[in-house]
Amino acid sequence: MLKESPELAIGLIILAMCPGGPTSNLLTHIGNGDTALCISLTAISSIVKIFTIPLMVNIAIEIYLGEGQSIQLDVASSIIKIFTVTIIPASIGMIIRAKNEAFADKTQKPVKILSSIFLVLIILAAILKERNQVIGFFSIAGPAAFMLNISGMTLGYLIPQLLNLSSQQRITISIETSIQNGTLAIAIASSPIMLNNSTMAIPAAVYSIIMFITAGIFIAVIKRRSEEKQLAA
Repeated sequence: MLKESPELAIGLIILAMCPGGPTSNLLTHIGNGDTALCISLTAISSIVKIFTIPLMVNIAIEIYLGEGQSIQLDVASSIIKIFTVTIIPASIGMIIRAKNEAFADKTQKPVKILSSIFLVLIILAAILKERNQVIGFFSIAGPAAFMLNISGMTLGYLIPQLLNLSSQQRITISIETSIQNGTLAIAIASSPIMLNNSTMAIPAAVYSIIMFITAGIFIAVIKRRSEEKQLAA
């Protein structure tokens, strides 16, 4: 689907390798899923992907762009940078909540608003940098990003159903597998200290828009079905 643009294909792989992040935890809470399970899955995947992202991204670059390309992630430094932007902020948040829960609750809403604004600004920056080609990029990356999102959401719900997991657990895994940390993906792709390639950031920018729409629809359907069951009972 992305044969016309190897850089967009690499960008989609970067996105797919990223963990869910705080957004999946928030959406799981809104969707009445198992928040504790979601936090655990996010924490585990964040730790694992600190090490796997640099390796898999370099493999993708070799496959799509060929060996000897100037674009490469330095594995050791990338591990440190990804650790810095994922684990350290989460750890600080956990420490603050443990030390002063009232302060954590008070600042939770402003932090979420600022995080959302920051994500929007990052997406706009990536789009503006490639504004001359953005429509073409969206038409190419859009279908692939949508397929990645829907397949993750669908399989994340159906496979747990086959394993007889609870409704809350199915909702949680579906959200966790379809929500990606777009901010991290864009940072890896476009940051001057990492890949410094704004084209590779486009799939994450597109996906960040798509995932909120599909997650919103999914949560609305789940809540409606839950209300109907309660009324029937």
